[in-house]
Amino acid sequence: MFLNDDTLFLSLRNIIRKMHRLGDREMTRYGMSHAEMRLLLLLFEEDGRSQEYLVSKHAVDRTSVGRSLKRLESLGFVTKAKNPEDGRANLVFLTERGRESRETVLTIKEDIERKATAGVTPEELRLLSRLLQKMDGGFLDTL
Repeated sequence: MFLNDDTLFLSLRNIIRKMHRLGDREMTRYGMSHAEMRLLLLLFEEDGRSQEYLVSKHAVDRTSVGRSLKRLESLGFVTKAKNPEDGRANLVFLTERGRESRETVLTIKEDIERKATAGVTPEELRLLSRLLQKMDGGFLDTL
């Protein structure tokens, strides 16, 4: 499918792969991967999210999110509870340990972003962001 890739798609895949590797390397110290870090970042925005919401925002399959949540739960960063409005659904909450990890995780995220955007001006980043959002909204909504 991507054998004769042009630079855009090849670069996007390389950037994402490198960011994930860096996230994995940094989060290994805490017994986590970049996937768990991404879930924590979503919960920092709003605690008590449904597992379905986390799946939709994580952009990976339900099984991978479930595995990452199980890992975070075993490490004591999150806990799950039944949704009082829908007994079939789980809500995910940060534990005290999860809340205490906020500064560390945000620092790691910012470091990864700084490395990924080194040498790119703020205006170039705004333009790139707008263009990627335009591509994302126009293409993925048709799937």
